[in-house]
Amino acid sequence: MDKGKAGGAAATLRRHVANNVAAEAGKMVEAQVLAERKRCAGLMALSEQATRIGVNFDADAAIRSRISLQAARNKVMSAAAIAGAEETSSVHGARAVGEGDSASTVDKAAMWRKAYENNRPKPAKLPEF
Repeated sequence: MDKGKAGGAAATLRRHVANNVAAEAGKMVEAQVLAERKRCAGLMALSEQATRIGVNFDADAAIRSRISLQAARNKVMSAAAIAGAEETSSVHGARAVGEGDSASTVDKAAMWRKAYENNRPKPAKLPEF
């Protein structure tokens, strides 16, 4: 092989490798963006669930702090278990039922049941014949 053909083959190989690396990098970025979208959507849904069970949860602060979805769930559930939870970066104490009142034991049990029902995996639907 003469010197011109070898140089052209090497340049072609370099272009091919660079294109493959760029394509791989693009796929990795897309995967990271998709994962971040799922995390943000999960945190927004968790905010709605936290409101239903009587816990203040700031989804914007949680998104900015890069907290994982599971860690945020754990904070919400522990805040729901403790009537007077202290403030944290993204989860604030349980809301009081009234001025100076706290939720009764029955209300707390109902909140826990509701939280469990919302977080429990749903059974798969079987096809009908």
